Amino acid sequence: MSFGPQSRTGARAWDTFQTLAATAAKLGVGFFHYLRDRIVTPATTPTLAEQLAQRAGVPVQPTA
Repeated sequence: MSFGPQSRTGARAWDTFQTLAATAAKLGVGFFHYLRDRIVTPATTPTLAEQLAQRAGVPVQPTA
């Protein structure tokens, strides 16, 4: 039994979640806290894109 994705779809999902986890870590955001908050309605944590833009000083309209 191998550790990791077993299909192209699985590999894409794996890469997506690894990217989200790395970005959250760089922003000092707890990954599982972020995921839970994005799933629960209404979300109270800004998206990672909004947090990146805020750090860069770029004005962004928050997503609902």
